[in-house]
Amino acid sequence: MSAASFRHAGAVRRRVAAILALVLAVSVSPFAPAASAATWLVEQTDYPGEPGSIVTRTGDGLVPTVRWRGETRHDTARLIAADDSPFRAPFETSTVLIARGDLFPDALAGSYRAGQTDSPILLTQSDQITGQTLEALEELDPESIVLLGGTAAISAAVEDELMATYGDDNVDRIGGAERYETAVLLAASGGDPETDTAIVASGENFPDALVSGALAVSEGFPMLLTRPESLTAVTAEALNDLGIDNVLLAGGLEAVSQDVEDAIADLGIDVERVRELGAGRSGTAAAFARLAVERYGYTDDHLQLATGADFPDALTVAPHAGLEEAPIVITNASGVVDAELQAYLDETVSCDFAALHIAGGLLAVTTDVEDTAREALTTGPCAVQLAPESATNLVGETHTVVAFVTNSADAPVANETVTVVAMPASDPSTATPTPESQTMLTDESGTAFADITSATPGEAAIVACVTGPEGGDRCSDPVTKTWLAADFLATGLAGPRGVDIGRDGAAYVTESGFGGDECVTTTVEGPEGEEEVEFCFGLSGAVTRADDDG
Repeated sequence: MSAASFRHAGAVRRRVAAILALVLAVSVSPFAPAASAATWLVEQTDYPGEPGSIVTRTGDGLVPTVRWRGETRHDTARLIAADDSPFRAPFETSTVLIARGDLFPDALAGSYRAGQTDSPILLTQSDQITGQTLEALEELDPESIVLLGGTAAISAAVEDELMATYGDDNVDRIGGAERYETAVLLAASGGDPETDTAIVASGENFPDALVSGALAVSEGFPMLLTRPESLTAVTAEALNDLGIDNVLLAGGLEAVSQDVEDAIADLGIDVERVRELGAGRSGTAAAFARLAVERYGYTDDHLQLATGADFPDALTVAPHAGLEEAPIVITNASGVVDAELQAYLDETVSCDFAALHIAGGLLAVTTDVEDTAREALTTGPCAVQLAPESATNLVGETHTVVAFVTNSADAPVANETVTVVAMPASDPSTATPTPESQTMLTDESGTAFADITSATPGEAAIVACVTGPEGGDRCSDPVTKTWLAADFLATGLAGPRGVDIGRDGAAYVTESGFGGDECVTTTVEGPEGEEEVEFCFGLSGAVTRADDDG
């Protein structure tokens, strides 16, 4: 062992000693049995699965993904809204919002309304409802439907069709003469907001505004729109009417100009521009994701991924992301993982990362993009387990413990250094576990074996540790090992053949017994042909338990 390795092993041993001392001083609780290697691997769902379904990928050594694989943008919205899997968002589907699927402003502004009612957003064509949206409505069976936008966005024919099915009183429309007025009406539709913060985004270009909808849902921030070059009058008026004191401005100067920022500031409002300097759409999305995690308490163990080349999937996943308080990130305009998205994935990776959700089919987010993201978000080693939980041997006998090392996807980690430390389980203790510390590498199944013995009776606590991706030690729960002195004497045994120590510390002796007068005759094949042979047996075979009390 090199000097550096020796110092590392010693440091691990000292830290483990402190852990063991604390654990054993407070209590001794039963430890869960170590999982077998078979429980780590989950059978992988066939991929890419069927269009129009929710596809899960797991069990291949990378963090799991859940893809809402819609055949179209309308179908992806259906899958997100009607998802009844364990990965669903807690939608309150008594109200459903419907926006036009080929224009982004109304769906973006509708994120605020979705947050007020915990509702999903479905998409429609301007002049007719697609079959996939009708299917979603049938599955959700809402009591109320709200159309986002005026009749120029969603025609009166669509409204009439919905009223014929769900009733005139159950279909509402929130829409103005144009997109900016619609956003203002949506912001005012829930009464006075419970916050003094609003989001202002471009009403002309979607890229920098895409992922801001999640914060509108989770934080109740009204979503207002503006022209890129100048603050629209109806938006300026709404900022005053809503009592807004703080504005999150979505994107860089190409999305929303400095003139707009200055005009908002002239209203006496503090403006914070959310962007990465010099970054594109994926960088702005990453900036919103960081803001959501660091300021608003979003989780960093669950992430939504959508294409940045188009808007529908990122918009319809926003209510899911907001209710789950999990950020959205997007690819660049070419639909690939660029340096800005890669940097955010590298920041996010941890042993606690649970799942990546993907909004859209394989044309929207390719399998190459998915695999790149999964590889970036997978790390290890993250956990180590020891087995068996407890065992008993005679003094001088060797005990083997088995360490299992896994990554953030619960998959085995090969060629990983494991340090196993054995120490007396109490102070004072007469056990002398040897060696006290040893290191070994895991094999292809993530398994490593350590042999430990003791020249004296007593109990030892054993812990295995690996160095985690963050640099700190990740250690198993302690397991226990007891060595007993062979100082008992058993007499009167009927043909003793073997001895072993049970979990209760007693010795168990197998006895073959002696022959008796119970006989049977059978025919066997002998050297000269078949012959009859008599076998006699007794009933004295046994397993005898011997302990300190005799």
